Amino acid sequence: MKNNTPLTPEEYQKIIEEKDKLLEEKDALIEELRAEMRALLEEKEDMIENFKISTGYLIEKIKDLESQRVGYRPQTANILARPSKRIQMIII
Repeated sequence: MKNNTPLTPEEYQKIIEEKDKLLEEKDALIEELRAEMRALLEEKEDMIENFKISTGYLIEKIKDLESQRVGYRPQTANILARPSKRIQMIII
């Protein structure tokens, strides 16, 4: 059953303070989660950049090795279109 007794000013003030505290905690949690999200997005961008650098380095190394083997430096598209069995074995 619902209690129809009116709140005292002290009870009302306590409820308002609890509400304000909960709102502050919610806002703090939201800010923490946003900071974590920003950190994860920055980490993702770093990983993407590292992948691009590593991939570029590996492609250049493959081109150097192919040029030693066949006598000319192949284009990147040719390297990516037909990975050799040696490269596939290294990847696996």
